[in-house]
Amino acid sequence: MALPKCVVCKKAVKNGVCCGDCKKSFHFSCSLFKVENCVEDDWRCSSCNRKRERSTTEEKNALILRLKKELEEEKERVKRLTSENEDLKKLLSTRKKLVVKKTPLIMKLHARISIWCKVHISGHITPAPPRFPFTGIPSTNVNLDPDGDILQYFNTFFEDPLVDMITED
Repeated sequence: MALPKCVVCKKAVKNGVCCGDCKKSFHFSCSLFKVENCVEDDWRCSSCNRKRERSTTEEKNALILRLKKELEEEKERVKRLTSENEDLKKLLSTRKKLVVKKTPLIMKLHARISIWCKVHISGHITPAPPRFPFTGIPSTNVNLDPDGDILQYFNTFFEDPLVDMITED
């Protein structure tokens, strides 16, 4: 069996190294790389090293591009969620303003309710003085409408806008 020839000097290689990838042979003196601490199958010539580095670099670049794309998608998702959150906050604040907003009609209705209702609705709960003849007497029976509709009975004491507001809530 013929000995392999050195790629650099073209002489037969008795003592040397063989590239683990392309199987080219080199004399120790002809190879440009340090061969101490190398396992026989682990050593590579300079052209194979460049190929590996190039493919490793390409893999790393592809990984970086993929991670960059995922990061951009995640940033977009966070931006969208933040925008939705801000929209919901604005909507909630406008709803709060609508609920808290006291129009003259609502204030008038609140005043009338406080006259007839046992509890003031001004924000803190305090008993109001009784105005109905039966509020202080638990045994007093309330005569309902023949159909049994309690709202018809309350219509005798409250005006229609107040009853409408109560039934809407």
